[in-house]
Amino acid sequence: MPLPDPLTRGELWLLQQSAKWEARSFVADRLTWKRAARLHDVCRAVVFACRAVVEEIGVLEESGALTTGTAEHAKQRYHEEEQEAVRQLEEIGREHPRYVAQAETALAANFALRTEKALLEELYEKGVVSDKVLAGLEREIAGKLHRVRHLKPAESASETPPEADEGKRSSGAEGETLSDLGRLGEEGPGVDAAPEDPDEE
Repeated sequence: MPLPDPLTRGELWLLQQSAKWEARSFVADRLTWKRAARLHDVCRAVVFACRAVVEEIGVLEESGALTTGTAEHAKQRYHEEEQEAVRQLEEIGREHPRYVAQAETALAANFALRTEKALLEELYEKGVVSDKVLAGLEREIAGKLHRVRHLKPAESASETPPEADEGKRSSGAEGETLSDLGRLGEEGPGVDAAPEDPDEE
């Protein structure tokens, strides 16, 4: 059964296996915030991938490429995978509520920044803004996006591992945390994915 481009069956399988592997780590270690960040990202990817596949299955069913029975069976399979990923996301939320709230806020802000960039480019195409203004604003937006990609989740003292404390001692954007979102509010920060590990380059 064909899958929507660029998603491949192998990529979806890898996402699913990664989520299941991280879920086993959850039981053993009760999720450090680093594992929470990884698993949160993987589970979100699985949810969106499954929804994309289900949508494509519906298109194939409508076109007659799949029988109703086959389509329903396939949809059920991916609905189950999606529900499992959602369940794991909820479990992360219970274990690390602060991290999840901050990550979701940053993701939403990232979307807003990228929307702002797209609108700016549209204004440029219509001749409303000049080349110089466009270049300056694009540099500003790019700087904000880069800055927030390096934000790290702020956890309570009991939740923050030693390596996270070391990360906080570093200078510049690398040492900031997602709690800076409030301070950066007007700048509209955002992230593409979960924050990087403090001990990973």
